[in-house]
Amino acid sequence: MHLFVHSAIGRDGIPSRRQSANYAVIRHGNKNTSIVVFLLLLVSGVLTGVSYLSMQSSLAWFCLIPLFYVLQKQDARGSCLCCTAYGIVTSAVLCYWVIPVATRYSGVLTFYSMLLYGGVVLYFSLYSALFGVGYYVLRTRSANTILCGTSVAAFYVLLEVFRMKLLPGSPWCHYPLACSQARNSIIIQWAAIGGPSLITFGIVFANYAASQFLLKREVKSLTMAAVCVLVFAGGGVVLKSAGHEIIDDRLEAVLLNDNIAAEARWNDQTGDSLAALLFRLNEEAARYDPDLFVWSETAIPWKFEPDDEFVPKALSITRRSKANHLMGMWSPSVRNSQLVYNSAYLIRSDGRIADRYDKTILLDFLERPFKGGALSVLPFFNTSRYNNVIPGRSQNLIISGKARIGMLICNESLSEEMYVHYDKANANLLVVMSNDAWFEDTPLQMHHFYFTRIGAVMIGKDVIVNSNRGIVGVIRGNGDMESVPQSDTPRVVHCVARLSSKTTLYSTVSGFTIPLYALLAGLSIVIRRK
Repeated sequence: MHLFVHSAIGRDGIPSRRQSANYAVIRHGNKNTSIVVFLLLLVSGVLTGVSYLSMQSSLAWFCLIPLFYVLQKQDARGSCLCCTAYGIVTSAVLCYWVIPVATRYSGVLTFYSMLLYGGVVLYFSLYSALFGVGYYVLRTRSANTILCGTSVAAFYVLLEVFRMKLLPGSPWCHYPLACSQARNSIIIQWAAIGGPSLITFGIVFANYAASQFLLKREVKSLTMAAVCVLVFAGGGVVLKSAGHEIIDDRLEAVLLNDNIAAEARWNDQTGDSLAALLFRLNEEAARYDPDLFVWSETAIPWKFEPDDEFVPKALSITRRSKANHLMGMWSPSVRNSQLVYNSAYLIRSDGRIADRYDKTILLDFLERPFKGGALSVLPFFNTSRYNNVIPGRSQNLIISGKARIGMLICNESLSEEMYVHYDKANANLLVVMSNDAWFEDTPLQMHHFYFTRIGAVMIGKDVIVNSNRGIVGVIRGNGDMESVPQSDTPRVVHCVARLSSKTTLYSTVSGFTIPLYALLAGLSIVIRRK
């Protein structure tokens, strides 16, 4: 019985005698070779998981080499199995935080937290399995390193894109490989040219070329890998230094960062103390005399009503500054008052509502449950923290003075499509409101802020971030950051954002991403070269 079956492939997919001699078939009894394969997959999976988790950018540029080394000697079945194993290891490392977060959120038995963790791992590993099959098909069509490497990298990108589009409300199932570069201010400059997909493409191609050097001892393969890394590193330096900033104006903002615990509830016992906290933050914020006060996501945890007493009281504290407030609050549905929108209100200093944005991409489990199917019988999957939230209908700009603000609430800051949409709508500033309290003490607090950084570079515009119990501050359109770390202490943060009409190449060509990479993935099939 075969454990992993190697298939030595010659020209046109037919094994040659020489290759068959070099690539021994691994059978069940060949324990030494099986152990080597397992260790290589383990190393590759751990390195990839750590590169995602800690955003150690250098690891990503060689983490796939052991995987590609193993896959080069596999048939279709073996390639699928190897990639499945790799996917399990990678996602098990990357998503370990699912267990404590799910347990804290749901309050149900840890069994269901483990079940969710297993579901996320399975989701990742299925895509890895698909990559394994695709890899086998592509490499058996061409032995040319450049051609095959291009197709393999493009196919990897396509799988990432489809994985993110399938579950837009589950950002923990996204994680494109480009996110491993989020802390590298040089590499992420390429997002302005081709988005995160271009960065992923370069990483995979470099890994593939390096693996071919180890397999074939071809210096040209190593040279291609080195050139790819140098192009992304050197080109990133050039892009950042040569990139011209277009600053139309500036906006002073004060972030009311309340940092309330996830388990806090607004009721008769806690209402007065929470209201006093928010009033105190308004008093501190008014001292800066800003252009805009920015609250966090649903900082006011009830439905907005015209006769609400809290909002006028908060506005009276800051009225002398004549600044607008951008408030996170629930909005009742006109058709059914029991249903609500997760909204951001722009309220002028005189109390008039100037504009409103309703969140369009709801967060799975927190704002909407999985309904129907086998998962609906499980306690964790058939409920959500808020079971009456409905999605907004449009991604409209909010106008405050000279600022044309594109709003991103929570997980929307991880949506490439929303960044591009706002850029095409002529936004000159983006604002992120979020609540990272449920993910406290996990890497997600850092991931949320740094992945938003890639989005800022992608469209070349400043992004203000106010996250309850998360990293807050402003991210420049070139990736520079002026931020303060996560805290559980209420505070106000003053920042200055630049209003910019700058646009990027990616904003223009983003619609061609899927067709382009589909074309590149098919190159080694259409053009078969030795």
